[in-house]
Amino acid sequence: MAANLYAKGATAFAAMMASTLMMGVATAQDEEGDTAESIETEDVIVVRSARTVDYAMDAFNRGDFQTAEIEFTANARCAQRRERNLTASVESSQRNAARAETFQSAQPSDSGASSRGGGASSTPPPTVAGPGATDSITSDREAPLGRTCDDRGFQHYMTGLSQLQLGKIDDALKNFNRAVVLNKVLYDAHYRIALIALLRDDRKTAERQLRSIEAILRRCRKCEAKDEIQQRVDHIKKALSGEVPTN
Repeated sequence: MAANLYAKGATAFAAMMASTLMMGVATAQDEEGDTAESIETEDVIVVRSARTVDYAMDAFNRGDFQTAEIEFTANARCAQRRERNLTASVESSQRNAARAETFQSAQPSDSGASSRGGGASSTPPPTVAGPGATDSITSDREAPLGRTCDDRGFQHYMTGLSQLQLGKIDDALKNFNRAVVLNKVLYDAHYRIALIALLRDDRKTAERQLRSIEAILRRCRKCEAKDEIQQRVDHIKKALSGEVPTN
């Protein structure tokens, strides 16, 4: 597959890197077709397999990368809408709290009220919900069956992996870059960016991504993905030094 993505006359190093770039990723699925989720260890959040499968991951596991690309993109949009709803809900709650506090401070003290109840009440009026408060946050139960609306960074990462399999290198790179902005500890996304950079003789970008992966590795300590992260660090270092690892 990699041979179809790169022109004839590519160097042996470029061919090796292209082959590595197109490899399936262990952090996204295991032999039973499990999907990935972010889990928190004592040091770092890493990607590992889990037991939930949605439309997108099911298509990816079946090798239907065109459908996977579409579905992971839809997942990312759903996650973005959920984030926006959450932001709107929080902002609405803050505005309502500020209005209630203002109303409370404007009321006369209890000593100024009539003993017969003729004075103003110190009870604040009912809170009026602002935009987004009653619209609430779309939960997984409310989302369409098979749709995942969590972890936008991971959805962009998986979109990128699907696009790699389709030969859409530029689109994949855009999604990997979005993924690491949203979730900086997606070490394999950093790794893929570095591989693409090396294929394009962009050493500065590859070195920058290597530093990011090394920073994740330092935080990892006892996390389960430590060996995988170390392998990616070693591979990029060898690539930068001109070595060609045996596959």
